[in-house]
Amino acid sequence: MFSLSFIQQSPSASLSIMLLMVLALTLLLALIFLTAALRIIPEYQRLIVFRLGRFVKVVGPGLVILLPFIDAAARVDLREKTAQHAEPATTQDNQHVVVHWLWSYQVADAAKAVLNVENLDVTAQERANSALRSIIGGMTLNDVMFRREEIRAALQARLREMTDAWGVQVRQVEIHAIKRN
Repeated sequence: MFSLSFIQQSPSASLSIMLLMVLALTLLLALIFLTAALRIIPEYQRLIVFRLGRFVKVVGPGLVILLPFIDAAARVDLREKTAQHAEPATTQDNQHVVVHWLWSYQVADAAKAVLNVENLDVTAQERANSALRSIIGGMTLNDVMFRREEIRAALQARLREMTDAWGVQVRQVEIHAIKRN
């Protein structure tokens, strides 16, 4: 008869195979844990770290270690952004104009930019357009056409006032053209 004695193993061989499997599983879990914990943050970004939902700190640039399943993070881009608009507005004397303008802004305080406003870019654009319409609405058509620098200065002052709470600095406001509609 054929013997299967070579399949049977000694208890020490079974234990060593079991230990080898546990070690392999531990190394695999450690690798998964490590890849979930490490983040590389470029020079132009910051990471806002929340631990169990509470703001902890602003970190970056470089290699950052987070606690998986405990820490959550939001990235903030610190580079200057420019938004260009063609905004229709109505003057005080009920004339319609279209103002072609642009503005540039930059995040100065990453924590405020995440904690104080839900969507910085969209909110900033909407508030900027609203501020321009408000300024134009308080002027006559003649004033709008010939006081471009005053409009620019007033708009820049309003934007700086609005975005200060968000940790944003308004760098520049330019009015390219005002066209009667």
